[in-house]
Parts: sequence; structure tokens; C-alpha cells
Amino acid sequence: MNVHSSVMASETAVSEIALAKILAHHYGDGTVYVPRGTPRALYRSCLRQGFISADGFVTRRRRKLLARYDL
Repeated sequence: MNVHSSVMASETAVSEIALAKILAHHYGDGTVYVPRGTPRALYRSCLRQGFISADGFVTRRRRKLLARYDL
């Protein structure tokens, strides 16, 4: 792995951790809520990557991500 690949892997991990943290905030019915001060771009990224459905509910893919980071 070269230095560029290492930096890219590190940025991806940071992004995943940020996504996992926002995905950990949900109501009992599975609706995600965004805590005050959280960039809306994180929520939109979760939507694009399939962690949140179009109607705002968490998906099965989200559970896998959270399990990786033990949140």
C-alpha cells in the first residue's frame, strides 16, 4: 500500500465513523434524527449510500456499518 492509498483508506474510515455516529441517532421506529450542529451533508451522504431509506428510516445496511464500529 502506498502513502496515497493509506491516506485514502484513512479518509474513508473517518467518513464511515462520522456516518455511523449520525446513524446511531434514531427513534425506536427506525426514523433517523439529526442532532443539532450535525452537518446536513452527513445525512445526505447516508441517503446516497443506502444507510437511510428515502422516507428517512434506517436500513439493514446501516446495522452492518454500526456493528463494525460498535455503536
